[in-house]
Amino acid sequence: MAEITRRRVGELMRGVFKILLDSPDGLPAKEVLSRLEQVVPPTDFERSDYPKHPGIRRFEKMARFATIGPVKAGWLVKSKGRWYLTEEGRKAYNQITDPEEFHREARRLYLKWRTTLPEAITELEKGGGRGNNLNRSGRAHRRRSGCARLPTKRREG
Repeated sequence: MAEITRRRVGELMRGVFKILLDSPDGLPAKEVLSRLEQVVPPTDFERSDYPKHPGIRRFEKMARFATIGPVKAGWLVKSKGRWYLTEEGRKAYNQITDPEEFHREARRLYLKWRTTLPEAITELEKGGGRGNNLNRSGRAHRRRSGCARLPTKRREG
C-alpha cells in the first residue's frame, strides 16, 4: 500500500539539507520545497494529488512530513516560515551519506526526544485527547468549542 519507502524519505530529507547547506541564514519553506523538486524529482505517485483532496499534491506534504524527524533530532530548525540547518545537521548530512541510514538516525533521535515528553502529551498524540490542541509549551489549552480534556487513567477491577 505504501508508495514511499524509508529510503525515499531519507532522499527527501537529504534533498532538503542539500538545498539548505549553502544558505546559512536559511530559506523560506516554500523556496526549499520549490527547489527540492529539482534536487529530488518527484515520482509519479508524489506528483499526484491526494484522492480526497484534489489540488493538494503529495510531494510537498511528504517532504514536509519527512522534516519532522530532523527537527526533533536537532538538525533542522523551522522558525517564522524559514528553515535552517544546525551545525549538528550539517555534520549529520556530511557523515551519513546513505539516505536510509540518514532517515534511521533521524528517527532514532526523534524517538529519543519523544521519550522526554510528559505522559499526558504522548497520550494526546495517541488519540486519547482526540480533538484537543496543544499550545507551544506542550500544554493542552482551551479551544473555542470547549476545554481540552486530558486522558484519565481507568481504574481496574
